[in-house]
Amino acid sequence: MLQQSRFIKWFKNGAIAWLTFSHSSRPRRVLKKQLVLVKNFILAKPALKIKLIKILNYVPKLKYRLKNLSITQVESTQDVHTFSSLPPKAKKIYDELLLLQQKGSK
Repeated sequence: MLQQSRFIKWFKNGAIAWLTFSHSSRPRRVLKKQLVLVKNFILAKPALKIKLIKILNYVPKLKYRLKNLSITQVESTQDVHTFSSLPPKAKKIYDELLLLQQKGSK
């Protein structure tokens, strides 16, 4: 009986949060987490990946959006502050790469 009441309370609070788009339960954020889990599952199974790529070739817009989703997540997970702990030689190489990248974008 106690478990049922906890479940009902959890479900009610979750449904209200979902419907009102509260900060703790944004549908887009939740969906993105699920997509990352699915992506990791697919990457772990090469045969499934090949089949899905063949299917996605029929829907290029969806394939493009999924590809961009994975690219933006990789960029957002990299933190610039982690490069401060590099050894001096690696930091010099990193600084040179940044300089070349800035010259290329101008």
